[in-house]
Amino acid sequence: MINRKLLARLFESAGFPADAVIEQLPGAGSDRQFARVYDGSHTAILMFGTGHGAALDDWLAIQLYLSSLGFGVPRVYASNSSIPALVVEDIGEMRPPKLSEYQLIVRELARLAVIGSKEIGKCRVVADRPFDSDAFRWESQYFSERYLLEYKGISQNKIEKFTVGFDALAERLAGLTKAFCHRDFQSSNIAVRDSKVRIIDFQSAKLGPPEYDLASLLWDSRVDIQEDTRNELIGEYIDAMRELDYPVDAGEFKENVQFAAISRMMQALGAYCFLSNVKGKRKFITLIKPAEIRLRELLNKLDYISGLTDYI
Repeated sequence: MINRKLLARLFESAGFPADAVIEQLPGAGSDRQFARVYDGSHTAILMFGTGHGAALDDWLAIQLYLSSLGFGVPRVYASNSSIPALVVEDIGEMRPPKLSEYQLIVRELARLAVIGSKEIGKCRVVADRPFDSDAFRWESQYFSERYLLEYKGISQNKIEKFTVGFDALAERLAGLTKAFCHRDFQSSNIAVRDSKVRIIDFQSAKLGPPEYDLASLLWDSRVDIQEDTRNELIGEYIDAMRELDYPVDAGEFKENVQFAAISRMMQALGAYCFLSNVKGKRKFITLIKPAEIRLRELLNKLDYISGLTDYI
């Protein structure tokens, strides 16, 4: 926890007393830390880094941009880049959305891609950070290192046999039309409050294919979405995009969202193994099996990267 003396001015700028009560909150996948700040009936969230301010600076820049467009991101009460720390709106306990809320969520996600891209030049953090082939290739490399090599014990020689498939996947996804891409649009980073979608953890946003965010949502390891429901939600998303005058070829989009889901599931498996085995965040180990099931199903359905399912 940060020294209380360093927080006094930040709290006062946010409208809280210097001696406000602080309750440490459980961390997630990143190294950022969170605490709830209390002042009688008022609360806020203190968000701070661990020795660097880059992620918080990115968060602040993207928050300002999305807020200006009317998206449901937390309000900022005060910030101090020298700590670095932010005091932001407390949107309540995060819980996985109900399946009945997913229609609203996919429509808001479509708005995020379309409306969020129209003035993207005003948000250089995202505009200058394309989800290119190198970024997609990093996901399969992360999967290869953390999951195949370290977690499953597969030899490097066997892993190298999949290089051509990994390269082709990265090139395919990098060639898709790009829009505002949250990059981690999963159930733990979204909530519905009073029929409005609230979005957090957007500091890694990129200029990337809309298919990736939708894949992150609909193949989320934390939520069991049946295939029929998933297909209905993909259709709902396509309808929402078209209503926003964004041209979508339904057949191509439905195929590409599955390829995006392959990359996303590989990235997720790499992350779950790293977080549970290296960082000691054991709660992530329970997400490995659901991610394995989803990835196997996708690879089998698309008949892609021959032989990879033998090691999953």
